[in-house]
Amino acid sequence: MRKTVLAVMALASVWVGACHTVPEQVRTVTYPPDFVYITRQQLDFTMWQLAKDVRELNELMRAPDAIDAERRARIVAHLVAMEAAAETLKVQPGWHSNQPALDANLGRFETDIAQARRAVESEPPNYYLAGFVSGSCLYCHGGSVE
Repeated sequence: MRKTVLAVMALASVWVGACHTVPEQVRTVTYPPDFVYITRQQLDFTMWQLAKDVRELNELMRAPDAIDAERRARIVAHLVAMEAAAETLKVQPGWHSNQPALDANLGRFETDIAQARRAVESEPPNYYLAGFVSGSCLYCHGGSVE
């Protein structure tokens, strides 16, 4: 009985492991070569990263005291992290993904973040655009962003 259970568990784990790549293999023959499939896991992970950085950026921007060098560096770090996260969702120009809202709006979002970062890094720093980065989320999310 115990050997049977172990054999079934081993077979099930092999089956699950083998089937894990099936959706990816199917997509290679069902989608055109200029199409990028963004998995739900990848999208959720990236959105959570962006949300975390937006929240922390907003906290830094709303703090009542003057922005010192350390806080400025933290603001830049969040903007750089947001640029990197957005880059993971980017597709080549002229290509499409299964996320039409991203296809239509990711470029503007990336531009807003890059302009905000450059303004904060300039001498003297300008924080105006960094204060509005969270509004760029509305390109895709409409009125649903908190």
